[in-house]
Order: sequence, then C-alpha cells, then structure tokens
Amino acid sequence: MAGLGLVAAIMVVAISPASADNSANIPPALKCADLTGWKMPSSTATITKAEVVPEAPPGTVQPSPPAPATISVALPPNCRADGVIDQRVGVEGKSFAIGFAVALPDRWNGRFLFQGGGGLNGSIRPPLGYHAAGEVPALARGFAVVSTDSGHQGAVFDASFLKDQEAALNFAHASVGKVTIAAKAIVAHYYGQPAKRSYFTGCSTGGREGMLASARYPEQFDGIVAGAPAMRTGNSNIGLAWANAAFSQIAPKDPSGQAGARQDVFRRRAKADHERDPRCLRRQGRRQGWPDLRRQGLSIRSRGPQLQGRQDG
Repeated sequence: MAGLGLVAAIMVVAISPASADNSANIPPALKCADLTGWKMPSSTATITKAEVVPEAPPGTVQPSPPAPATISVALPPNCRADGVIDQRVGVEGKSFAIGFAVALPDRWNGRFLFQGGGGLNGSIRPPLGYHAAGEVPALARGFAVVSTDSGHQGAVFDASFLKDQEAALNFAHASVGKVTIAAKAIVAHYYGQPAKRSYFTGCSTGGREGMLASARYPEQFDGIVAGAPAMRTGNSNIGLAWANAAFSQIAPKDPSGQAGARQDVFRRRAKADHERDPRCLRRQGRRQGWPDLRRQGLSIRSRGPQLQGRQDG
C-alpha cells in the first residue's frame, strides 16, 4: 500500500519546483491519436477523443473558466485524452456518464495527479493541477493530470442530478475511485510504464473528495492535499442562511430603507476612503461599524444576489 500523507486543511505534498522535475523525462510510447477509441480492459472506461495540445504561452490558459484568472507560466505540449465511464440512461431518460480528461505531457516526470472538483461539479475543468501548486501547476512540472465531472453534466450548483441514485453516489465518492483506476491505466498505456507516485489535490468539494479518497481509496495515493473540505454541508448551508440574514441587517440602506443598493454605497464609500488614504480601504468596515469581513475569511466582492435584503429577509 502506498504511504499516505494527509492534512484536512492544507498540506504540501511532494510537488517539487519545476526545475527539479527534469530527472524523469519520459517520452510517450504511443502517438496521441492512437489513444482515441482505446478501451480499458475489464472496464467500461473508453477514450472518446485524444488530441495534441500545443505549448501554451504564459497568461493564455484559464484554470477555472469562466473566471478570468490565467496561469502565469507556460504549459508544455501534451496529449489530452477525454473519455467516459459507465455511460447509461438514468432517471427521467437523461444520459449519464462519468466524464474525465487526462493531460499527458510530452515529457513526463513519472508522477500522476488527480485534480479535485468544485461546487457540485457537472463539468470537466481543464486538467492542470493548479490546487496548492503556487505559480506552477502540476502539468507544467511534468505531472500527468486528470479531472472529472464526477458523473453528471450541469451548472456548478445544479443539484437536479441527485434524483438519479447512481449519479448521486458517483458525486459522493464512487467517481474518484473509478476515474483514478481508469486514468492510471491510460497513463501506463501511453507511456509504457505505470506512474511511480500518485497524488490528489483539491479544495472545497475537491477537499471533500480528497478526504473521502483517504478513507476509501488510500492505496491509490501517496499523498493528498484536502483544502477547505466541504463536509457536513447540511450544517454549513444553515450557517450560510444565518450569515445572509445577519449581513442583511447590517447592510447600508437606501433612502427607502431597503438594502438592495448597498453595493453602490460600499463602492462610493470605498472610493472616498481610498482617495483620502489608500491604507484605509481595508479598514473602512471597522470605521463605519461594519464587521471586518476579511478577518472572517469573507470577501465584500464575493456577495451575490442571494444576499439582497429584499430576498433574504
């Protein structure tokens, strides 16, 4: 069994600086196109598409679209293999499958990384390995990286898939085990040898997946980074509802007493403070009698329509 390292909040695993990853410079044993249509023996895992991805210059790849942030370093040329596991028709006649994508660099360092998801998943995010990696994601360090939609398609917080029991179980934990086994088989097939070390990194939902991987699939990973795991969400959702109501009570009001215009109020007051003294911007909440949101791990900019006073009471 591989030795497992785990810390629930954050742990730095053996992801060394990019310059140190050249010791293992393993080329593919196959052409990328040869992966298309490959089926894993004794499994329903099938590669539906395999395409060569050229080197990407710094600042041209978004790790989590549609968020505008980009990767600040170049990404190496690689083969991206997309596939499905357990394709089927489920509840209400909807099509389900565990979708995944594996990025296979032209020069592999012999290591494998599972990139955890976020929200309720529902889409395959670019397999880059950017969690807990600093400025240099795992793919840029030579890792083979896999990501998955965890067994359904939909918006990041679309929970309609939970009507389907198998889709719910795949989201809960099963997809992690299935995708790990399939992705490792693809890596071994493509390079002609298995990964020497395997890791998992994720945050929020990805952190929860990492925690479950440590309990259910410990033999699959040598190290796990489980950041801010979204566990016991029944409790946390009650906490979010309470926070919404509390923020509504203290939010700046418009002349009619409604809180709907408070974002403009925040913006005007912040601008005035910044013009007087740039150092005041982060302290404006305390001077106005509002809580210091940054101390509480929150961001003023992150509040969405769900925090509007007219809607949440």
